[in-house]
Amino acid sequence: MDNVLNSVTNFFVKDILRKLIALFFGLLVWISVKNTIGVEKMLQEKIPVTFTLPPNLVMSNQTVQKVRIKVKASERLLAKLGPDSFSVNLSIKLAQYKKNEPLNIIVNPSDITAPLGVTVVAVEESRVMAYLDQVISKRVKVIGQFSGSQIGYTTGLVILTPSEITITGPSSSLELKESVFTEPIPLNHMTENFEFESKLSPTKGIISTSESTILAKVEIIKSVDSIAITEIPIRILNTSENAEKFDIKLDKEQVTVVIEGVKSVVELVKSDQVKAFLDISSFTEPGSYKVIVDCSISRSTATIKNISPAVIKVTITEK
Repeated sequence: MDNVLNSVTNFFVKDILRKLIALFFGLLVWISVKNTIGVEKMLQEKIPVTFTLPPNLVMSNQTVQKVRIKVKASERLLAKLGPDSFSVNLSIKLAQYKKNEPLNIIVNPSDITAPLGVTVVAVEESRVMAYLDQVISKRVKVIGQFSGSQIGYTTGLVILTPSEITITGPSSSLELKESVFTEPIPLNHMTENFEFESKLSPTKGIISTSESTILAKVEIIKSVDSIAITEIPIRILNTSENAEKFDIKLDKEQVTVVIEGVKSVVELVKSDQVKAFLDISSFTEPGSYKVIVDCSISRSTATIKNISPAVIKVTITEK
């Protein structure tokens, strides 16, 4: 029994330093083997997929496609991995494009770029869709847009240079497009012809344009117009007392009234809206008087510019 105990004691005590060194290196080998073999893990977050396209193709749907992957790596590496640690870029050829048909692609482990020491074992939910459209170019007309205004003035002839440009973009966006617009050209305080360099207004679906700025030459004209309304009867404003005592005679029974205002307003004024009248209510004795004609316009923003004749001779006699 003593011999057995001595043997066990000698096993642990004799050459203990050499045995501790051997144990240390054994642990290193175990750790190294474990890291080499690694463990497999399904990443919880999906990896976004990007596409490399030829110049004449473009993505028509911007929804990000994603896949889920299973990787193999050491536990130390696995703890540091996230979706940003991987990239998936698929190269698409022009021959794969079919009009109005999405491209169906299966993502393989070899398509995924992984960090050093990490192996992509499998790809789950590996089917992605590439929605493609062909890039086309076409000539379209340029149309000027305006902002603000100056009272009494409006735009006349507008010359845009260039008047047409070439736009490039997905065919589905450009097939029906016949024109593009400038950014608003300001008209505030403009009373004379002017030039203005305007950028093109951003338009959804257009990738590029042959020109980015448009030179606008704008003619400014007066928007105020005037018209003459003839044969306006003169009304007499008088007191009832004078009307009973006197007879009234005018040397002119009608006048011509020139009105002015915004053209669209002036054109709508009717002759029965214009009233001409003489106020003789202050005259209490017979005689001849020169009285200024007054006028008004009902239901309109037009104004009186001229009355002809402006003065009427009034003769008052007793009855």
